[in-house]
Amino acid sequence: MRKTLLLFISFIFCWCVYAENYPSLRDILNSQINNSVIDIPKGTYVLDLVNIQDAYAFRNKKNVIINGNGSTIICNRQSQAFYFENCENLTFSNFFIEYDPPCSTQGTIMAINGSTWDVAVHDGYPAETETDDYSLGLGRVQVYDKDNRELVHNYTTTSASSCTKTGDHMLSLVVNNPSSSVKVGDYVALDVVAKGWVGAHTIILSNCKQMKLDNIVVYDSNCFSFLEYDCEQTHYYRCKVTRKVGDPKYSQDRVRAGIADALHSKYAKVGPIIEECILEHSGDDCIAINGNFYPIYKVDQASGYVYFLTTESSLNGVRVKAKDNVVCVNNDGTVRGRSVAEEISFVSPYPSQSEINACFAKLSSVTNKENYTKGVRVKLATWVNGLAVGDVFYSNDRIGSGFKVINNQVGHNRSRAILIKASDGIIQGNTIEGSGMSGIAIAPEFYWMEAGCSSNVEIANNTIRNCMFDANMDWTSQAGALVVVAQAPNGKLAPAGTFQNIHIHGNTIEGCPQPCVFLNAIEEGYFYDNTIVPDPNMIRTHGSSFGVSNSRPIEVINCVYLQESPPVGITGSRTDSKHIFIDANGYLRLDGLSGDEQVLVSIYDMFGSMIKSQRLDKSDILPISLSKGVYIIVVQGSDTVFSEKVIIP
Repeated sequence: MRKTLLLFISFIFCWCVYAENYPSLRDILNSQINNSVIDIPKGTYVLDLVNIQDAYAFRNKKNVIINGNGSTIICNRQSQAFYFENCENLTFSNFFIEYDPPCSTQGTIMAINGSTWDVAVHDGYPAETETDDYSLGLGRVQVYDKDNRELVHNYTTTSASSCTKTGDHMLSLVVNNPSSSVKVGDYVALDVVAKGWVGAHTIILSNCKQMKLDNIVVYDSNCFSFLEYDCEQTHYYRCKVTRKVGDPKYSQDRVRAGIADALHSKYAKVGPIIEECILEHSGDDCIAINGNFYPIYKVDQASGYVYFLTTESSLNGVRVKAKDNVVCVNNDGTVRGRSVAEEISFVSPYPSQSEINACFAKLSSVTNKENYTKGVRVKLATWVNGLAVGDVFYSNDRIGSGFKVINNQVGHNRSRAILIKASDGIIQGNTIEGSGMSGIAIAPEFYWMEAGCSSNVEIANNTIRNCMFDANMDWTSQAGALVVVAQAPNGKLAPAGTFQNIHIHGNTIEGCPQPCVFLNAIEEGYFYDNTIVPDPNMIRTHGSSFGVSNSRPIEVINCVYLQESPPVGITGSRTDSKHIFIDANGYLRLDGLSGDEQVLVSIYDMFGSMIKSQRLDKSDILPISLSKGVYIIVVQGSDTVFSEKVIIP
């Protein structure tokens, strides 16, 4: 009786708290909208997106501080919360943002019958397949392990063909491509999509300069949590995208923090600074920085004009402007050359269907080709030799160059943790864990037409753990936990010449399948002083359709002038392993091993080529002298499996 009474009191308390009529955030912001300092008293506020469906907008604000003082903002509909346009030197700080109703529902898989899953929706989460206010989205079905609440390994996020309500809080879900890795008791997450007009994403910045987002915590989103367009040097400092825990509205803590990317930067004139943030458990990539490619459908060398296709109906939406520095990329993925756009205009009449078809005949993997119906003409200041139909084109001034991704905690997501297509930047000091695909990927994606071809990028002192656990991705070119790769417009791996001056050093990669590192299409770069410890029990065939091998920790295809020692002025060091020793003459011996009488010792160079493989007794010396360089030593026995990096300076 006492327990029943306590439960009843607890229920009444929670109902009262969440039925409370919280004050309107719009009202308090409107009352201070013209202040240089907008100071929100700490509290809980409702951002009404039902009666007023537009996001709360800040436009043309300069030198303004908006301080939430730790306030919680509850969005009452799954739509965009905040929009910043043409703001400069504005600081937005100290807010917690969540949605009620949430942007996802979730439940426990109670039974599996082929492709049909019976799901018991957790108390408090949307349990109807459709109402007047929302419907369940079936395009992204994500599954979490019942024991650790992390994404299920050896499973690729799929979709569902149907979802039917079968009882109180019970759904029958028919999934596409069911997997034996999914077990009864695992948790499944589905999108909750608001009906009517919906603004996508939680926070959008458009054409803003030197904004700072400081300690903004986003627990949920109907798409991206943070999205910026055409900005300059936004500083995201100690922001978070993460799952909210301990919320009394729900019987089970959330398994997902937002439907798609955590932080996505597009067309930035100066790239963002992403510093000391926690970006995790998002529905797709954690960090993405990119611009736009445009397919070339006509070339007029005599007049100096290049013609490219676009989906945009206005030049405002075309991310190539007069005076921009532009890059022309060969159909094979290499950079043909660079120039300056002197003038730009729409083509009238539109490109003919035969011109469009001839272009896409060489770009067969591009998605949504049917939307590329308009043409744009650009006058080049200096001609780029060899330009041809089927090449692509982008503005080097609008891809997020100058970015910094430093000292963040990232991961626990289904896709890539850090996906960069920009130049002149640094990825340093990040801890990346539990991403189903690559932890760090430097990769243009011509099939999405996301630019560009990175140069002058340093990847240093990052730790990548337990990534690439997705089911076999033979089809992907992004085949390693740390990857620099160009799958060219023609669909093949690019030759050297897509990337220049890529500097990779001091990183630790552990608990990932081989190859842990995949490098492709680099022309000039450095790869040294990286520690790689593969998981020998996680065998995948990622990238096998492109000839990528999973038999070695590092795979290198089509790279030139890639140095395996530091640039002048940087000193390498020998391994600090307790088991592998190199004498003054470069001979290797083992020490401190237990259990195995013999082990197989395999030596690879930094490009993944095997130099020597031989069985040794624990006291033997390998009969080969290693010269100056960087090596990966793999030791395998019945009781012992490990790998170490060795640098011989």
